[in-house]
Amino acid sequence: METKQSLYSKFCGYLDSIGFKYDRDDEKCAVETGVQGDDLPMRFHITFDDKPLRMWMWSMLPAAVRDGKRMAACAIAVHKVNSEMFLGNFDMDPENGTIGYELTTLFEGCNVEDPQAAFGTIVAVVTSYIDKYNEKIAALAMGMIDLDEFMKKIAD
Repeated sequence: METKQSLYSKFCGYLDSIGFKYDRDDEKCAVETGVQGDDLPMRFHITFDDKPLRMWMWSMLPAAVRDGKRMAACAIAVHKVNSEMFLGNFDMDPENGTIGYELTTLFEGCNVEDPQAAFGTIVAVVTSYIDKYNEKIAALAMGMIDLDEFMKKIAD
């Protein structure tokens, strides 16, 4: 059975094997890394917890929405995007207008024998979702497009 530390070590080993640059905090079993997407950079924070045994991955968009009217549009947009995803979700904090993507993966009772398969799939899915939607959500949040334009862009 895996532990928080063993999952963290296997994840770091996976990142090393694919040549990812990252910062690690061995005491907290946490990693920070990033990649350049097609449009905006994506910064990731990954932590491992033991109660329950899980990996939590999140990425904040580089824009926050401040206007009430745009906040309502962003809430609709986040809901629409989430309805099309099968792993993780985008969240918007109505208090400060930040928008981010998060995914929690439970590993309770698991034995990760192939870190490439386990973590490679998670990283691929997360980066593809964020890269697909982050520019569009950020443009809506900053008022560069309206909700109708957003809906058209994600339909393409």
